[in-house]
Amino acid sequence: MDSPNERRFTGADGVEIYCRHWNPRLEQDESPRAIVFMCHGLFEYFGTDLHVAESLVKAGFLVCGHDHSGHGRSGGEPGQVHSLENYVTDVVTHVKHMKSSLPDCPVFLVGHSMGGAIALLAGLQQPQLFRGIILIGPLVVPDPEIATPTMKFVAKLLSTLAPGLGIQSINNDHLSRDRAVVERFNTDPLIFRGKISLRTGRALLAAVEKIEKNLPNITFPFLCIHGGGDRICSVQGAQALLDKSSSSDKTLSIYPGAYHRVQDEPDGVKEKCSAAILAWISERLD
Repeated sequence: MDSPNERRFTGADGVEIYCRHWNPRLEQDESPRAIVFMCHGLFEYFGTDLHVAESLVKAGFLVCGHDHSGHGRSGGEPGQVHSLENYVTDVVTHVKHMKSSLPDCPVFLVGHSMGGAIALLAGLQQPQLFRGIILIGPLVVPDPEIATPTMKFVAKLLSTLAPGLGIQSINNDHLSRDRAVVERFNTDPLIFRGKISLRTGRALLAAVEKIEKNLPNITFPFLCIHGGGDRICSVQGAQALLDKSSSSDKTLSIYPGAYHRVQDEPDGVKEKCSAAILAWISERLD
C-alpha cells in the first residue's frame, strides 16, 4: 500500500485530530468505488487494522480514518474518553470533508469495538450520509466481566469526583487467539495500556444506554461480525442489534470460538473477515 495522505483538524474536544487516507491506484479520470471510513476501538488508533484497509484499497476503495481524541497521534489526555458524541461529531466532520471532493462517491463506515458504538451513533444521527455500516465486535452490550455492577455504579455516581481514576483494565489475552497479535498490543507505543477511567467508563455506558434505547430506530443497512468467544463485547449485544433494529438489510455473522478482534484471528478467520467485508460492500454498489 502506498504512503498515506495525512492532515489534522481541530475536533469537538478542542484538540488536534490526526487523519490519514489511502487512495486506490486508478486509471486517469477514474473515481474510487466508494469511501470507507474506519473507526478504531478503545485505546487503539487508526493503524491497528491496516491489513483490512489494504484489502479495501487494493479493491479500488478510498480508505480513511483518524485517531480519536486521546488516542494514538491525536491530542488530548491519553486513554481518556470524554464523550462518544464528540467522537461521532469528529467522524461526521471528517467524512463530509472527504466527500466534499467526491460528492457522488458513496460512503461506508467500518467500526470495531468502541468504534462500532461510534458507527451506530453516527448512523442514527446521519443515516443519509452512509450507504451501509460494518460492525466488528461492536460495543452494544459490554461483557459483564468488564462492565460489572460495581463499575457501573462507581462510574455514574463518582466520576465527577475523580474522573481520571482508573478502575478496570482490558485483558489483551482476550483480543485474539493469535499470540503475535496479543504481543503487538502489549508493546505498540501508540496503544494505551492503562486502566479504563471513571470518565471513560461513564462515556461508554452513556453510549451503550443510548444505543439500546434507539435499536428500533436503526434503519440503515449493516453487517455485524462477531466472535463467538468474545469476552470484551458481548455477542448478546450483536444479537439484540439484529433482533430489535428495524433495518430491512441486516446480517449477523458469528465466527464460532473467535475472540474480540475477529479481523485478527488465526487459522484463516481474519482472511474470511476481510473477504466478507469486501463482498458486503461490493454487493451494495451493484
